[in-house]
Amino acid sequence: MKEKFTHCISLNYDDSQKMKLYAKICGVTQSQIVSTLINKKTPKSMPDKRFWELMNKHYAIQDCIKENANGNEKILQACIDLDKWVLELEKEILLSKEAA
Repeated sequence: MKEKFTHCISLNYDDSQKMKLYAKICGVTQSQIVSTLINKKTPKSMPDKRFWELMNKHYAIQDCIKENANGNEKILQACIDLDKWVLELEKEILLSKEAA
């Protein structure tokens, strides 16, 4: 585990409010926003509740398909491929990107 250090930074009022807002939108702490920016990444906002509802529906449908595949290898392989695609989608939506 990395050792943690405390640092104090000064921001003007507007920047302070922006940082609080970005942290809230991204679902992280203000310290994590600063750390992300220091590491030359752009924080991403958290998907809304609807995204997670849709992902849960997707997984429920996929589970139903797997249960009813009756050993059909093509169907099971399609589910595996879909799982990989969904993981890529989640990664693209949720993870920070390198800053340009």
